[in-house]
Amino acid sequence: WKEKGWSSFTHSPLGLLKEGDMSSLSIRVVEYWHYEPGGGLLNDLHFDAGSILTLVVPLNEGYEGGVFRTLEMDGTHLSHELNMGDCLCFVSHKLHNV
Repeated sequence: WKEKGWSSFTHSPLGLLKEGDMSSLSIRVVEYWHYEPGGGLLNDLHFDAGSILTLVVPLNEGYEGGVFRTLEMDGTHLSHELNMGDCLCFVSHKLHNV
């Protein structure tokens, strides 16, 4: 957070959390997704309802396709090229798909 210039959660995009108020957070759900060739999460308006943060971690490598994308404020999709073990963390109400 410091390298982005945010001194705390209060000043970050996660401002919905008050500094020091993270003790009430817990893991809501853990999902394991396996996509077959041609499969994916194609809904451009998908978000993770009921959560505050979403973490995406690829568990394998050597696959084709499967690019994780987020819908940005200007209406474009930003592709996130992830390798095995990388972690992408974002607020759960951010629209995303694969």
